[in-house]
Amino acid sequence: MPINKRNVKTNTINTHERLVILDNIISTSLGNLSSKKLLLAKLNRLIPDKISSRTLDIDLSNLRELIKADKVALDFNKKEGYHYIPDKGYRYFKDSINDEEKQLLLLASSLFSVFEGTPLQEKFSTVVERIISDSITVNTVGGWGDLKLLQLDNIKSSSGSKWVSVLLEAIYEKSTFKMKYKGFGKATKIKNICPYVLKQYQKRWYMVAYDYDCTREEKTNVFALDCIEELELSQKDYFTDSKFCAEDYFKYSIGVWHWHEYKPVKVELEFTGSIEAIMASPIHGSQKAVLSDDGKTLSVTIEVYQSPELETLIRSYGSGVRVISPVDLREKILEDARKVIDGIV
Repeated sequence: MPINKRNVKTNTINTHERLVILDNIISTSLGNLSSKKLLLAKLNRLIPDKISSRTLDIDLSNLRELIKADKVALDFNKKEGYHYIPDKGYRYFKDSINDEEKQLLLLASSLFSVFEGTPLQEKFSTVVERIISDSITVNTVGGWGDLKLLQLDNIKSSSGSKWVSVLLEAIYEKSTFKMKYKGFGKATKIKNICPYVLKQYQKRWYMVAYDYDCTREEKTNVFALDCIEELELSQKDYFTDSKFCAEDYFKYSIGVWHWHEYKPVKVELEFTGSIEAIMASPIHGSQKAVLSDDGKTLSVTIEVYQSPELETLIRSYGSGVRVISPVDLREKILEDARKVIDGIV
């Protein structure tokens, strides 16, 4: 009797798992399986319990029966190895994920820890676990479930992370919110906002949104999610700021703040410390760097807003950096350094 998906899956689970793996191997081999011995060796590397050549013959026969319904045949020759005809990329078990797809899912799950503390992370992790547990079991050291693909910063996320999923949905659906917002050291205000973009910086979440209640001409601003006390849907229409461009909004920013009242300036810095790190990881996207012939000095030019965030960045390099221009920035850094010295003395 011909074997079918239902018989395989419900009556012989181990056979089903092997057939799924075997199907994936043949579909992605591209001529690498030039003998049954090679096919058996590859299959046995991917399953917990090794099988014999005779069992492989039975599995190949079962697979051939299954693919007949799709008018596909399993062929073999020494030049092309085991392959499907007429479509070599054909796969019978299309609903099952392969090893590479599992790895991508687990990688995505690790990356998704950026949403730690939000319902999004829990939902995504649950989906990944369900997909992988419903699929075939692969014989890997410690198992896929125990594999930690990425070691990311484990600093606890800010309290504002609880708003991430709500705001992401609002951006997608173009919803307007009435927001109760208390800026640091400021009084609580009620604002009607149209959220555009979410951004994470140093483990804190920020939102770029159009602010109906802003008194400035530029009404698209940055808000810290930590400072949001309440959110509820607003009756106002969703407004799209024609001047806002998500790609350019932080173009000249150090960190997350967009300085409406400033124009970007060209900042020239000379580094004698942290040279390799700065070359490998530029301090800003506009960075242009020139290394001296002796490799001891790195001249860096960036175009950014002259802001407290820029000053903090420069001070973080201590004596390993010197400000060449602009002059007022250099004087500000020198003045702060003198205050530190005076405080110590």
